[in-house]
Amino acid sequence: MLTTLVFTFSWRRKNSTFVRISHCFVRLITSLIRGALSSIVINQLRMDDLKEPVIFAFSRYTEKRSVSQIVTSWIQQLLRYDPTTLQFVRESFLIHDRDNTRPTESELYQLMSAILPNFNRVFIVLDGLDEAEEDARKPLLDLLNSFPSNTRSLIMSRPLELLQDRFPDISRLDIEARNEDIERFVRKRVDDIPSLYAILSDKPESMRYLCSVIKEKSGGM
Repeated sequence: MLTTLVFTFSWRRKNSTFVRISHCFVRLITSLIRGALSSIVINQLRMDDLKEPVIFAFSRYTEKRSVSQIVTSWIQQLLRYDPTTLQFVRESFLIHDRDNTRPTESELYQLMSAILPNFNRVFIVLDGLDEAEEDARKPLLDLLNSFPSNTRSLIMSRPLELLQDRFPDISRLDIEARNEDIERFVRKRVDDIPSLYAILSDKPESMRYLCSVIKEKSGGM
């Protein structure tokens, strides 16, 4: 069962000396707010039932992770919840340790699928699907959709055609930040970054223009 949390976000082109700066701020705002939401969700799920695994993965444009790396992380997290599940990976580990090789994506999928049914319920959080490599998005969605019925998945992402096309009936929640939230965040970040502060501290018109460009590019988020 896939439950998707979609972070509404739009990009627009605009000729401006602040395009490069605003582009970085837009990405930063999205990652920070979305990361905070993910942490809240994960902590709440863990508080509700300490025995039910809550596993997660984060993808960021500054730190691309392959499908294999994400699935390997999920498997490691599941093993910490129940060490008896080591039986499913022991043989694979011994073979690859002997041959100095690594499991293929197919092997990792099989291991994940073998471990999941040993729990009553498993929550899977994937934050930043839109920031994953384009050729990794579809395999990740297909994998999540193939997991047994005891899994509940939460995906956080900007709107993607891939999500709409492959999962038209998916549960969806759109989140939008208010313009004043964006402006407050931008001003705080400028104060915290000496190089930006030196440029903009005595240029209130430039600061206001920067804020307006970012709010427009984000479409209000």
